[in-house]
Amino acid sequence: MRMSSRFPGYTPLGTEESVAEQAQRLRELLEIVGQCCRARDTLLSGLVGLPQAELHALTHFGPATRLTATGLGDQLDVPLSHAAALLDKLTARGMLRRCHPDDPHRTLFQLSPKGRQLRGHIEATVQELHEDLLAQLAPEDRDALLFTLGTLKNSMRA
Repeated sequence: MRMSSRFPGYTPLGTEESVAEQAQRLRELLEIVGQCCRARDTLLSGLVGLPQAELHALTHFGPATRLTATGLGDQLDVPLSHAAALLDKLTARGMLRRCHPDDPHRTLFQLSPKGRQLRGHIEATVQELHEDLLAQLAPEDRDALLFTLGTLKNSMRA
């Protein structure tokens, strides 16, 4: 599927661009996308009044998610001490609460009502940002973008 040539920097299929040149363009475009994502995280952090590390940790909790410090550390790929500190900070802010399973040697954390409300606000804000972004594209370009991103995601798993 060919994308519209109105995209800046887009070279239509069938040109003589080498794979190495395309790989360079891909790297540059992914860097720009990464910068945009980091800017969005900074914006969200300011909107909700949480440092980015705490905001990122909070997004790992769904309505029924229960995590230990070890589990959160594994998901965030951070040391146990860092995960435990994040959990303590989010608990002190009232975003998480401790829940005690049958095993007294493990402490699980889950969203508190305040945390669920904030998590819902974050999700709604991100949804609105994504809708605004997609609304700038023609329907066929949205389809092409989503198809291509899906293909990229699948190829990265291989």
